[in-house]
Order: sequence, then C-alpha cells, then structure tokens
Amino acid sequence: MNVSYTYRASALIPNGIGIIILLNIFLFSLCGMVWNDFSYNEVTKWQIIIILILIGEPLIIRFGGSIIKEGKNQYEIQFTEVNFKSYKNYKLEIDEAVEKIEKINISIVSIGSWIGGVEYIKIEIELK
Repeated sequence: MNVSYTYRASALIPNGIGIIILLNIFLFSLCGMVWNDFSYNEVTKWQIIIILILIGEPLIIRFGGSIIKEGKNQYEIQFTEVNFKSYKNYKLEIDEAVEKIEKINISIVSIGSWIGGVEYIKIEIELK
C-alpha cells in the first residue's frame, strides 16, 4: 500500500489580492467620508485620516498577505505500509508510524471570493 496526495490551495492567491483591493477601496471611501463630515476643523480631519491610513493599511496588507501566503504553500501526504509522512513546501514535517494515526478528517471548505466562490480540501490528521 503506497498512497500519495499533493495539494496546493492556489485559488487563495486571487482571493488575497481581491481582499486587499476591496478593503483598500473601503478604507479610502471611509477617509472620504471623514473628509466630508469633519469640515469644521482641518487639523482634526487630517489627523483622523492619517490615523486611519496608518492603522488600517498594514492590517489590510497583513490579512491579504497571509491568505496569499497560504495559497503558495504546497502540502504532500504519503501513506506507506509502515510510515506516514507529511511535507510542507518540500520539507518533511511529520514522519510517524501508521499506528499512531488516530483520526483523519477530510472536509471541503468553501470561501466566498470577489470573483466567485472557491472550494478547497482541508485535511486534518490527528496523531495519538
């Protein structure tokens, strides 16, 4: 018995880019609302806009970047008669005996996307 499975969630890369674009549009529209609503004091208006951009932009890029990074990872799972091996980006992560596997959960995860829904497989393996 020799089973090997390779998986890469490459559909998450356009999702991350779409999230960055949509949240940036929201952030700059929020800055536009602040610009229009705080017309009585120029200094307060600029301070609020700068604070929004300095706090919001790194959060947006970090969130979208983490989704893009997850889409670049490649996972490989191998079952042989004796060993179970798991690789992440061609690096061995787990090398255990098959007897130590307690449960394997395979589920299909659906994520809403800016260009349509995306589904990918999520595999969870619990060891004793």
